[in-house]
Amino acid sequence: MIKLEQNKSEGFVYFNFSEIYIDEAFNSIKTLLQYNLGAKVCFITDDAGRRYIEQKYSYFSLDQIKCVVINPDGGIWNIKLNLDELTPYDKTIYLDSDTYITSDIQDLFDLVNTFDFIAVPDESHPARGFILGLKGGYKALNYYNCGFFIIRKSEAVHELFRNWYQEYIDLAPLEPGDQGPLVRALIKTNIRFITLPQEYNLRLINKCASFQGRVKIIHGRARNSEKLVKIINSIDFIDKGSRVWHPNLQCVIRATSFKCYGWILRMLNLDNVQHNTWGRVNQHSVFKNISFYLKHQKSSFYCYKILKQKIKMLLNKIGMHKLKKPIQGEDLGFFDRNLLDFLIKNFNIKSFFDCGSGEVHIARYFKEKAIDVLVLDGHDFCKGPCLADRKFDLVWCCEVVSPINPKHVNNLVITLTQNASNLILMMHWILNDNTCVLTII
Repeated sequence: MIKLEQNKSEGFVYFNFSEIYIDEAFNSIKTLLQYNLGAKVCFITDDAGRRYIEQKYSYFSLDQIKCVVINPDGGIWNIKLNLDELTPYDKTIYLDSDTYITSDIQDLFDLVNTFDFIAVPDESHPARGFILGLKGGYKALNYYNCGFFIIRKSEAVHELFRNWYQEYIDLAPLEPGDQGPLVRALIKTNIRFITLPQEYNLRLINKCASFQGRVKIIHGRARNSEKLVKIINSIDFIDKGSRVWHPNLQCVIRATSFKCYGWILRMLNLDNVQHNTWGRVNQHSVFKNISFYLKHQKSSFYCYKILKQKIKMLLNKIGMHKLKKPIQGEDLGFFDRNLLDFLIKNFNIKSFFDCGSGEVHIARYFKEKAIDVLVLDGHDFCKGPCLADRKFDLVWCCEVVSPINPKHVNNLVITLTQNASNLILMMHWILNDNTCVLTII
């Protein structure tokens, strides 16, 4: 059963109020307690949140549930910016609900014997290099991610949080976040603080992050956190130098290989692909960039051949001939109306050949656009290619090549090239090892 109102000198603090985020927080607490035996956890919520926790998570050995009243004007910010008073512990590690702990981190409490405030720089902050209200050299300061920090109860920390709160109030209409106010508060406060490396707060967002040791805390919403940890903390990479996490491809790349690998990413427009909160890649931007190369070549087939050779050469050079299938967020799929509309508009598609049509969702979409459509499904490529009596503006081949015996792949290639008058797009998943291979021919 949950025990209430106990006071310990060291502990972890979470806060949240709605049921969906309380559930998320308890997923984080589960990983925390798995690796940090005997850790004390205080959960800050309101009366409704407390009842929900006691009903659904009574089997968790929480140290405390602390009830507060939410100020309608300040919202949850008032909770975080008063955490120095709300925490029951002398030494506190605060964690956002969307964190995933992969190791014992209780030794971090030792740091607050020397330092008052500890955090991880947020090098991926979109406004990096500009902090509202700061000029000169101060604007070059880093933001700090406020989803993980460590504090101790002291006069300096109390002053920091009062300054932090005041900085937030003063510029809230222009800056509805807590990171800029924290930097300004640190400048105004006589406090001893230090930063930790990215391994203690690796953000799952749309910018690359470099790190070296074993990642202790992953910060972000992942669809399969356990698989993500295996990728990031792979023994093939640990203790072999720095590495780079690429969120769009959901893979880890050795830093020494990133230069030539970056060339491939830029060519396929994967170095700056935007995705939503759950990590869904915007395929439209990927295909738009590939299509740009095709559009400016006399021969689409020749262009595909040259690109394929360059990509294969570089991927083999750096030992990465497969692109990881994303495990963060929703499955990609290929039924993307934005992509299909782009192809129709920019390549003047009047006829469409779907090689491996499956449930004909894509073919049906082209048909609805009054485009001449021919579908092929269930053809045995062991017996030979399949040639139509005419050519098509776009030949589409998705998830067909995997089951074909390598000695019969040429029959598929002939089917694609001989039925195409302008453009061929082909890709496939390898489902059994969760990878995606992009093939350009």
